[in-house]
Order: sequence, then C-alpha cells, then structure tokens
Amino acid sequence: MKIAISQMNVTTGDLGSVSSRMVAQADAARAKGADLIVFPSTVLTGASAEGLLDSDAFRDDLAHTLMDLAQRMQLPALVPFAYTNSVASFHEVALMVNGQAMPLRSATYAGMLARERDFDDDDLAHAAEMPVTFELGDARVGVAFDYTQLSAIPQSPDHVDVVVYLPSDPFVAADERTSAAESVHDGCYLQDASRSGSWLVVVNPVGGFDDLVYVGASFVMAPWGELAYVAPTCEESFSVAELDLASEGPLAAVVAPPHTDARLVLWHALSLALGDFVTKSGHADVCLLLDGTLASSVCATLAVDALGPCHVHGLLAPLAGSEALADARTLASNLRLGTHEVDGEVLSDVASTLAGVPAGSARADLRRDVAFARLADLARSTGGLVMADVDKTSVALGPLHLPTAASFAPIADVYRSDVADMARIRQTVSPVFPPSVLTRIEVPEGLLPEGELPAEQRLARIEAICYLHVEQNLCLAELGGDASRLELAPAVLERIRTSELARRTLPVFPAVSECAFDVRRWPVGLAWSDDDHPLPKDGDAASPHGSSIEAMLQALLGSDEPAIADEADLQDQERDAMGFLRDIAEGGGLDASSDDIFGTGMFSDN
Repeated sequence: MKIAISQMNVTTGDLGSVSSRMVAQADAARAKGADLIVFPSTVLTGASAEGLLDSDAFRDDLAHTLMDLAQRMQLPALVPFAYTNSVASFHEVALMVNGQAMPLRSATYAGMLARERDFDDDDLAHAAEMPVTFELGDARVGVAFDYTQLSAIPQSPDHVDVVVYLPSDPFVAADERTSAAESVHDGCYLQDASRSGSWLVVVNPVGGFDDLVYVGASFVMAPWGELAYVAPTCEESFSVAELDLASEGPLAAVVAPPHTDARLVLWHALSLALGDFVTKSGHADVCLLLDGTLASSVCATLAVDALGPCHVHGLLAPLAGSEALADARTLASNLRLGTHEVDGEVLSDVASTLAGVPAGSARADLRRDVAFARLADLARSTGGLVMADVDKTSVALGPLHLPTAASFAPIADVYRSDVADMARIRQTVSPVFPPSVLTRIEVPEGLLPEGELPAEQRLARIEAICYLHVEQNLCLAELGGDASRLELAPAVLERIRTSELARRTLPVFPAVSECAFDVRRWPVGLAWSDDDHPLPKDGDAASPHGSSIEAMLQALLGSDEPAIADEADLQDQERDAMGFLRDIAEGGGLDASSDDIFGTGMFSDN
C-alpha cells in the first residue's frame, strides 16, 4: 500500500489556491502509484477556526470547496477540516472517493445513533474517544484526531492495518509528541504502533497560524517501530511512502529518526512562526530595536533566519550602555542587516527637557520611549511590522517595555534562561552573537540580592517559581522546596499578580509553553492573592485543594455520589445535530472500495 503525505503550509481561508494545490498533489501522488493521499488538519480551516466557523458565509464556502475537491480528486483522499454544530466544534475528516465525500466522524456517530436508539451521553462520550475506521481495498484504515483516540486503538474491536493520526495540537516545547518524528528518538509513538500492531502514519501540520505554530516532521512507522519515512522539520514536504502490510519486519530501508536538539527545534519553530506571521499578514519586512541585549539580539537573529537580512531593519539605540551598543553593531554586521541609528545625545536632550525627571530608571524609560517613537517612524517608512523583544520572564514579572506599534513578540512565551540556551545552540550553527551578548543576562530587580549567587543561578531560582505557579498552577502553599524558595516565592507571585494589567497590552506571540499568559488571564486589580490560601497542616494531603464544594453538595443532597446536572436537553440537541446523517449510516457501511457507500444523505450528491 502506498500513502502520499502532504505536509502543506497554508494561509487560512485561501480556499481556492489551497484546493488547487491539493488536487495537484493528488495527481502527482496518483502518478506515483499511491492508493491514498492524506492532508494535515490545518489544510482548509487553519489551526483555530471556531470564530471563523461562526460565519455562515465561510461555512458555505467551505462546503463548496469540499464538494469541488471531491469531484476533482482522482485519488482517494483524507481531507481534514474543522466543523461546528449547535452543540460543539470539533475536528472532522472527509474521505473523498469517486467524486463523493464522506465525513467519517459524523457518519460514525450517526451510525451509532441509528443502531442504538437508547444511545446516551456516556455512549456518546465513549464514541468521541474512539477512532473512526473505513475500508480501502483490502486494508482497514483507522483515523485518530487526538492522542486519546490514538491510545484507544488497541481496544478497538476491529483490527486496523493502518492508523492515520491527524494531530491538531500545536507545538509545545515541553511536549515531545508535538514534535512528531523528532520525538521518536526518545521513545514516543513506539508503543502506539506496537500495541495496535498497525502501521502508524502521522501527518503533522507545519507553519504558523497567529499564535500557534506546527513543526511538521510527519512520519510513517512500522508496527515493530522502524521508520519508513520522515518528513523534514519546519518545512513543507510532499512524498509517497510504501507500507508493506504483510511484512513482519525488518524494513529493507530504515530511516533513522531525527535527533535535533530540543532547543534548536524551539528556535526553528519560533523562526517559522515569525516568518509566517509576517508574510501571511501581507507584509514582507520587520523593524526592531538593536540595543545589544540578549533579547534584542535573539529577536534580530530569528527575524533574519525567517525573512532574510534584506527584510529586517534594525534601529541601533544606546539604551544598555556603550559596550552593548558596540555588540549591537557587531551583530548587525554579522547578520548583514541594514541599520538606522538613534543618536544618544538626542535621547539625552529630549529626556532632560522634561522637568522634574530624576536620573535613573525614570529617565531611562523616557529614552526608551523616544527610541520607540523613532522605531514606529522607521516602520512607517519601510512598511515593516514592529517586533517586541520581551521574553516570558519580563512578561511575568515586569517591567514590560513594549513598543507602542508592536505587532509580534517572538519570544514572549519563552523564559529568559531558555532564550539564553536557544542563543547558545544557535551559536553552534553559525557564530553570529558577540560572546558578551550571551553573558549579558539581566535578573529581575528587587527579588534576590546581588552578589550571593551568579546572575544565571538567581534567574533560574526566580523562573522556577514562575514555572511552578504559571505552568503547573501551584499556589504559594504548594510550592514547597527549600527555605530560600519559600522566602522568595511570595514576592515573585505578588509581582506576577500585579503585572496583569501590563500583560493586556501584549502583541501577538507564538504560544509554545504549557500555559501561555494569554490563556492564564487573571482579573486586573485582583484583591485575592496566593498568600491568602492556607498552608497545609501536618497530616494533610500534599495539595491543600480538595473537593470541598462537591462534598458540600453531596452532603446537601444526602448522597455519596457526586452531583450531576440534568443534561437531557443537551442530549436532545446532540441527537438533533447528528440526525441528518442517519440515512448515510443506514445506507451502508464505510467501505471505500464499494461503488455506493454514501447512502442517500446530504453528502450523497457531492
């Protein structure tokens, strides 16, 4: 069996151009003898289309695109798309065969509803966790949309020969599986293939979609764990892989799993996100400050890697001292990017004209404001988007210096220590950073006294508390650790809480952590703090959290069972939403080798 894998980077909503590319790839795959072509989950509706799917006009265009694709495809194809009904939004995939399109997930649920008239909520929830299957020639193919479904395949009553996994979760640096083939070296996906005894075809999207990014690295794995095909990381790719369903191994030609340093994968992901944000928004250039700090140096290098030096405009500004400015000049020369400059005397003159402004941080902020104004003017003259060089440490703790015209902040979801690590691994690729830049690591002021520990160790202690509180959602009472952490934590958590208002002004940034700050939105002006949460007493559970509200409800109801709201209305809505597909399921199975598999439902005349 031959399966074509399309790792296509698309612009959301460009339905006409994308569908033409899809048909062209299907024709090329057919010429190579492929039996099926599989497209990534973002191909038609992007990464997060819930709001877009509220538009009746877009849903109509999407439906017409699917019908047009079904008629033009000369090869069986799996075409994913996002779908919404009156109950929920979910990921769907259309199997296109012989000019017709079958929405596999919806048809499977409709079949269950048609066969089981007393199908209840628990059954529906269980069905949602199961993959869908269909016949293609002599092979049974399963399709999984998330890892829960992928893990459920070994429990499926019917053995499948091939599992097609269409992940929709974007790249997260701490989640190896979102790196697809890059994670196989560390043992990911091996059990999924071996337990099911099936060939595993993972088609991972590639590209940046607003604040989300996908790194590609699609792959084909034999049931015994060898790789038959691996697509490149952070690049478009199209290829046909051959699966010998009768073989028990080993493969005649084994592809070694990629083993890229995780910090370099993160670098490539951020560069891809930056480049796609700029180009997909209709721009070509970016503008940013170059002041010799680690953050500005990293952002400039990411931009050059993404767009090329001709499309990056640097504004040299003496905001971090003469040595840092010299490093900024060296970096610009190494990157071969054009620069403009803000004269230091002009900055000083402007700042000194403001009466009552003392020397120190306030005057430095004014100098930065002037530089930001010049940066906005540079952006207007070049047509470039303004980039902000804030990292997650400054986003969490402040101060948060943002250019007023900033559109994108490529490292705003990466802690400063990780930014430094990324820069060091990028330096091994080509040494563009002046050495002193890699040691110019600022520690948030007012949290730890200087001199007791080196700067990077102080920074690591502060960021460890940030990580436990933000990513792990631990409150002060749960942080634990040594006495120094307990002493430091209240100040760090208070700084995070009081920085909430400043975070509301953040530009778009790629969310690559387990919990980005645009997800963790706490109220501005919050009176409650983690200090108010009681510390656990001796003998208490490790976490002070409990199910106290649930226990209270159970006591009021006089039952030991958890209280469950009546969901009869929701069940009725779900059944109504799926009812239009019953005729499809009752008209036959999901057998793609049959001439009439589409029944008499609304998709029958596509």
